[in-house]
Amino acid sequence: MTPVLTIFTASVRLDLARLWLACIERAFPRDEVVVEIFDDSKDGVLTPGLLPRATVLRPGPGRRDFQEAYNDALGRAATPWLAFFDTDAYAVSREVWPRVRERLRADVAAVLCAPRTSTEGHDRVALVLNVAAYRAALAEVPDGFLPRVEREDPGGRPGHWSGHDTGDLLTRAVAERGGAVDILPLEAEGTFVRFDALTNTHLLAEWSGSGPLLALAKEHAYFREGCLGNLALRGVYRRLFPGGPPFSFRVSSGAVWRAMAARGLGSLRDAVSRARRMRVGAKRLETFLRT
Repeated sequence: MTPVLTIFTASVRLDLARLWLACIERAFPRDEVVVEIFDDSKDGVLTPGLLPRATVLRPGPGRRDFQEAYNDALGRAATPWLAFFDTDAYAVSREVWPRVRERLRADVAAVLCAPRTSTEGHDRVALVLNVAAYRAALAEVPDGFLPRVEREDPGGRPGHWSGHDTGDLLTRAVAERGGAVDILPLEAEGTFVRFDALTNTHLLAEWSGSGPLLALAKEHAYFREGCLGNLALRGVYRRLFPGGPPFSFRVSSGAVWRAMAARGLGSLRDAVSRARRMRVGAKRLETFLRT
């Protein structure tokens, strides 16, 4: 059968890429999809031999980082449909592909599988797009999937900005050209398990040590989510891939929970609630892969 879908992701972590690929392999029929993984790590940590049946892409001209790699994937796609699934979003049901495929019509520009809830826009965390429609929209948005910063935060806080996130401008242009964006509430039906900040929390710990990361996790839900999500997946990874390499997030669970407790009872209760939700998601992921 001729493949109809290219599934693309980018990662700096081998462990998350292995978990992600295992879910993709189980959720999608091999003869209908092509899988590509862009290695966005500094030292090329994505070992092709540990990512079977996926093409590992290295940085090069036109795809110097993961942002440019999205545009590169759109330009190279040899299938009529292209999916961007982050390695924070895991397909955990064989119903993913049948439910998406029945919506792949000429008048549909994209199928959004995990809608963003925190901000406006069409998140490309789990987005299946019509290649022809998106290529046509490049006439209005030549930068493609690249984000755009409009202005810095007026309060002067470094790193805070307002503008358009990855893919927002291009998907908006597609919609303005008449392409329908079909929002598919798969998460609520248990088809995807989605985590947040898994990679950024790992990178912060690698660059600065666990102290700055845990200080941020005490104050900000984003980093708290990342720490607790990594803890939830670490045991799953060890059980599924006992031969290693080891899970790359090395901050101890004791250190994370001591930091949460130090912030006070309210912070600890919040962390317990988040951790419970993430353990449920991690269990669903492991059950899917072992069934």
